[in-house]
Amino acid sequence: MDKIKKCPWCNARIHIDVKTCSFCKKKVGKTVAGGIAQKPIDWRSYLICLIVWVVFILYIWWAFFR
Repeated sequence: MDKIKKCPWCNARIHIDVKTCSFCKKKVGKTVAGGIAQKPIDWRSYLICLIVWVVFILYIWWAFFR
């Protein structure tokens, strides 16, 4: 019997070695308890958020404190 895991987004059953769900096309990680795959960390979103905060802080400094 093939080992399977469930996609955390669409709940589809996929093979345990698959890195991308074939139904919703989103990346999946390793299997956790209950046979559900982990959602991978979206580092790009964290980086964009950090850049936006830095730009905002620089704008506040430029507008009010220089």
